[in-house]
Amino acid sequence: MTVNRQMVFGDAPVASSTISTTPQSSVTSYEFTWTFDTTYEVGQYITGDYFVIDPGSGVNITGITPQSVDNGTGRIINGSVINPQLNVDDFYGFGGGHGWDSGLAQGGQPDTQGYQAYVSALNVGFGISGGSPLNLTAGQTLVSCESIEPTVSATAAILSTPPSLVAAAPLTVVSAAPLVGAFRPGYYGTTKTTYLESDINRSLLQNLTPVGTPPTFEFVSSVIGRMSLEHIPYSLSRYIHPLNNMPDYGREYATIFGIGSLLLNCNYTASQKEELLRDLVQIGIDLDGAYSQGMFWIPAGGQHQGRKWPIVMKRGLFGETLPIE
Repeated sequence: MTVNRQMVFGDAPVASSTISTTPQSSVTSYEFTWTFDTTYEVGQYITGDYFVIDPGSGVNITGITPQSVDNGTGRIINGSVINPQLNVDDFYGFGGGHGWDSGLAQGGQPDTQGYQAYVSALNVGFGISGGSPLNLTAGQTLVSCESIEPTVSATAAILSTPPSLVAAAPLTVVSAAPLVGAFRPGYYGTTKTTYLESDINRSLLQNLTPVGTPPTFEFVSSVIGRMSLEHIPYSLSRYIHPLNNMPDYGREYATIFGIGSLLLNCNYTASQKEELLRDLVQIGIDLDGAYSQGMFWIPAGGQHQGRKWPIVMKRGLFGETLPIE
């Protein structure tokens, strides 16, 4: 089962039915495959991300591809984390605790000084098998990552420079199928709020005439059409920004989101705007979910620019309180 985005253009009808599901023994999303111990009901949110229904006893995952292993150098790669969030219990108190890769920000070498605060207990993907499955319950989001694995002698040079991850993808566990048109709830933390496409106030979007030759919708979605991984502040955050998911540096992040926002306010058709609108709203849902649970971003030069506007845009489109610090 691979990513297949639902496409319904124009003003979304009010949802009255639930998303259809099918029994699956595994789910494949982008670079990742999650394998179950039996079949579970699986469906997709409006952006294409997957959910799996907890039958009441949890969902047992017996394998994740790519597998989290010791790559032979003492470095643990390809970690998976449940409900990633700010972790202040790390070496510098910078919230850098994570379970993605023990060589992250260390030139590919195991961390010996605690700078990037790899926490083995956070990597729930390491060591799972049919005999030792990972049990997930409703309300949890499992995020899996793929580490950059350079060849020959390039390891230290590449992994000392952000990012250190190739990709990341979420799998959300729910107690029941959500309504048609549901966005994926934010992956950050334990508070999970589900938003519906039918609640977006599209009348706020303008129909201005673009100047010159703007970038295409397809280009913008190709840059920020996947989840943005955000749960670490300060410069360390750049190392966890997956190469295939998002721009590494805040300057580029702000630029591409700004371009996307302008496209949505130009006089293109609803069908042309729809996929990008969903992409940008989903980013806003993820960032606001993180912000509302304690995540923060400081300027740090240009490293963390571009996080406030997605939250403001999402809140505006859903008619929520706008002021944020």
